[in-house]
Amino acid sequence: MRASTIGLVRSQMVGRGMREVVTLTDYGDCEACLTLELRLAVDFATLRGAVIAGGAPIIAAGIPWYMALFGRDSLIASYQALAFMPDLAHGTLRALAELQGTKVDPARAEEPGKILHEHRVGPLAGMQRPIAHFPFYGTIDATPFFLIALAAVCRLENDVAIARKLLDHALRALDWMGRYGDLDGDGYPEHDCGGGNGLTNQGWKDSGDSVRFQDGSLARPPIALCEVQGYAYAARRCMADILDALGERGEARRLRAEARRMKRRFNRDFWIPERAYYAVALDGDKRRVDSLTSNAGRLLWTRIAEPDKARLTADRLLDQDAPAAGILTAVTLHARSSIPQTRAEQPRLSGS
Repeated sequence: MRASTIGLVRSQMVGRGMREVVTLTDYGDCEACLTLELRLAVDFATLRGAVIAGGAPIIAAGIPWYMALFGRDSLIASYQALAFMPDLAHGTLRALAELQGTKVDPARAEEPGKILHEHRVGPLAGMQRPIAHFPFYGTIDATPFFLIALAAVCRLENDVAIARKLLDHALRALDWMGRYGDLDGDGYPEHDCGGGNGLTNQGWKDSGDSVRFQDGSLARPPIALCEVQGYAYAARRCMADILDALGERGEARRLRAEARRMKRRFNRDFWIPERAYYAVALDGDKRRVDSLTSNAGRLLWTRIAEPDKARLTADRLLDQDAPAAGILTAVTLHARSSIPQTRAEQPRLSGS
């Protein structure tokens, strides 16, 4: 590792008022590998924030418009950086736990146990008053991902100290998944902007017209996105691992059994045999939304896909005639965008 290169990145970070926070890998003479890692370290450091949870470091969603705490984005980014910057995951989890929903407030889509979608602080432009509707909770996937990220920290550190500290928050998040996240009791988390409280679609592709059938027609809510089912499945298994480590083995067994049942039902209800692919969602009438999108890549990561269906899904994602770029049937903000995190490492979970 070249001292001159490391010295350069350290000086860049100090110049931006940031301390060195990354654990660097020794790549020997691979200058390109070292340069890439250091560049990523600077980028992550630029996105750091310390305005929530008593100054604990968090990671913002993006520059310039999204320099704020976002449940989904901040959790995924800190999860992926966990091996190099574990303090970001610690800070992000603490911040989100501190702002976890405590009541039913339709104006902000808040519900007990729910993890927020977005939180900003400070006055509105030109106005000396706080932003009234933050934190905003209109997201369907941040809550299960909170549990996935929490378990990942415990695995990396081989320590359940943070899980013990945040156990009440984790249990409330788990309760939200079954009590509020599942709107009609069918076992699938789904979203519906029934109160007009912001986003019509509350997954990663949150444009109003991003969930469509192959013929171009919009899916009618409530919408159960395929990747969110994967998150919910993985979250239950992750929570089971945490509870096992804390000595709550009976509850851990119950959660794993619940996850196995969910996996069987999901592979029955979301699979489209004639297309050899998973539906992007179930709509309000429980119809399979049959557009070919990149969302199904997340099913490989969370391991909710059965092995034979996983292989077929991977083939479709890599098909040069139908590249996995969020293929839909109309021009929209998210129509030709893919989820880069589908290429990330899979959660290490016990069992299947």
